[in-house]
Amino acid sequence: MEDRTRSFGDRRSIRLKAADYSRPGIYFVTVCSDSRRCIFGRVEDAELIPSALGGLVRECWAAVPDHFPSVILDEFVLLPNHLHGILVFHPHVGAQHCCALSGQPEAQVKPDSVSAIVRSFKAIVTRRAHDELHWRGPVWQRNYFERIVRGGDDLPNTRRYIAENLRMWELDQDNPAVQGKKSKGAAVLRPYKNN
Repeated sequence: MEDRTRSFGDRRSIRLKAADYSRPGIYFVTVCSDSRRCIFGRVEDAELIPSALGGLVRECWAAVPDHFPSVILDEFVLLPNHLHGILVFHPHVGAQHCCALSGQPEAQVKPDSVSAIVRSFKAIVTRRAHDELHWRGPVWQRNYFERIVRGGDDLPNTRRYIAENLRMWELDQDNPAVQGKKSKGAAVLRPYKNN
């Protein structure tokens, strides 16, 4: 049975209680900026025009497999205030963090897990933003969303959702210009079914 408790904002955690999020498999993640501020760039003609911080986020996401050799990046998209990505875990061949997870109790973050990757990614982006861009304050929201991508149409549907996300930005509830408004008859893409 799935745990559907709130993880952050209006997103619900659909983490399976018995699942090991470090085992071989395919995982969909969403990581949001602090307070969902549009700090990674702006969307024009269904393309992200990245800010300096957005460029750094893309660079660090692309480097995840360099630090976690058992992970392959699949589709991903960066939007003004969040990133969606698919992580493919292959059998364990050893991994390391791209920066220390200081202040994180070891028991809370299983090595080579989705949590370890996301925390490490967020930490290195924050560190480099502070050092290289003289960024002040937080970059990321405290939590993130994750789910296991299952068989059948789930992977192609999740890839389609990611690929069409920039085009759908004008309808996205994470877009501050849309929040609280109802879409006018347009179909909103969903990466999973809400049961």
